[in-house]
Amino acid sequence: MTSAKQETRDDKMISSENSVQIPVVAPVERKQQNSGYVLEVWNGKLKVIDRSTNQVYMDTEIMYEHLPEDVRKSIDTGRYFSSIEEILAFLESYSS
Repeated sequence: MTSAKQETRDDKMISSENSVQIPVVAPVERKQQNSGYVLEVWNGKLKVIDRSTNQVYMDTEIMYEHLPEDVRKSIDTGRYFSSIEEILAFLESYSS
């Protein structure tokens, strides 16, 4: 049996009875629950999440730990972006 690499969100984790790691995510207040985009941290890197599907829209190579503290706090509290253009402009300002 081969083991698959599994990405994880950088949230607190709990273990189930079968030792499976389950992320515990604190609810965050968002302007629009069913539209727009938010940033999440997975394996130390930012990912763009599409709120309409609740799926990863785009992976980035931007390291969370390299961001300024105020930006990290805004991501931690569920910073909302209404359009892909808005989030791309934000990401461009923090990419190398």
